[in-house]
Amino acid sequence: MRDGVFQNRQQEICRSRLMKSLAVQSYLTRLAFLAEIIETRKSLAGAYANREVTMMYWEVGHHINSVILDGGRAAYGKKILPTLSAKLIARYGFLPSCEIKKDPID
Repeated sequence: MRDGVFQNRQQEICRSRLMKSLAVQSYLTRLAFLAEIIETRKSLAGAYANREVTMMYWEVGHHINSVILDGGRAAYGKKILPTLSAKLIARYGFLPSCEIKKDPID
């Protein structure tokens, strides 16, 4: 009878170890899955933010060139850009480079 009790106890221990092992594996699988979700979303958020910042800079530059400077490199641009950039910096705290670059042909 003792042998039967001993065998049952050993089986319970083996089952318990197996369940713990499966629980650990399940935990690690869930952890890996959640980490993958987080990393994917962080990457997508970064790409989206970069795209939007690039579009913002393009739209600002396009508006300055086509509307304010009327497509030209006028002396007016040299006067307006420092004032405009100072006001935008005061409002937003940053601004991409606002220097007027001359065409290589000039």
